[in-house]
Amino acid sequence: MHSKELNNFNDCAKKRSSKTNIVESNKQLNLCEVDKIPVRKLIDGEFNDANLQLIIDTVSPFSLIEHPAFITYCKLTSNKIPVSRRVLVLRIETLYGKMMKEMITDFEKIKYVCLTYDCWSIFHRSYIGFTIHWHNPETLESYSKGLACRCIFGRHTFDNLAECIDKVINEFELKNKVTLIVTDNAANFVKAFRCAAHTLNLIVTVDANDAEKDAAYKAISKKVFSKCQAIFNKQNQSVLSSEKIKDHL
Repeated sequence: MHSKELNNFNDCAKKRSSKTNIVESNKQLNLCEVDKIPVRKLIDGEFNDANLQLIIDTVSPFSLIEHPAFITYCKLTSNKIPVSRRVLVLRIETLYGKMMKEMITDFEKIKYVCLTYDCWSIFHRSYIGFTIHWHNPETLESYSKGLACRCIFGRHTFDNLAECIDKVINEFELKNKVTLIVTDNAANFVKAFRCAAHTLNLIVTVDANDAEKDAAYKAISKKVFSKCQAIFNKQNQSVLSSEKIKDHL
């Protein structure tokens, strides 16, 4: 036989042998063979992470981690005992703090955002939930995220709601980014925003007038407003000046 043909024959034999091995490896095992399969040992870190993810993803109560039935299940399936409820809560709080920092860092890159919020009551407790929405300025893609969920203590009065909204905005460092807040037309919601508008109006009309009594502030204020008035007049008198002012602003 020619040496080249012999090499081809050997190659074909190897390929056939490898295919046979694949078929044999995929065949169903007998019961006596099951115990011979090597099983990777589950380390404590993976076990605890899996339990943590189970609690979060299923929105289960923290007490589940110490429930006798769950402990028995863990012993039977992995021969391990889950961490205590206290340790679980500490780990979740750590994850929450990390997530908060990541969200605040992400929001630093966003210029404008819109918020939505609503209130509800369940099991004799009241909550207020927020979502945040924004557009990518380059691709114009829209994005949304759950922002916060807080317990409301006391009645759903307009001042209580306004305080909750202000706390969440400050907590996520969104004070100069929120352009719109969407909610329903419940009387307390409407009044909460009217209260904010009224506060701003008082600052402009009352507090600003009181500040004018200070001589140093009055001198600086007069110079600043004079310059602003001059710029305003200039842009009304010249189209070219108006365009240059607009470019700088």
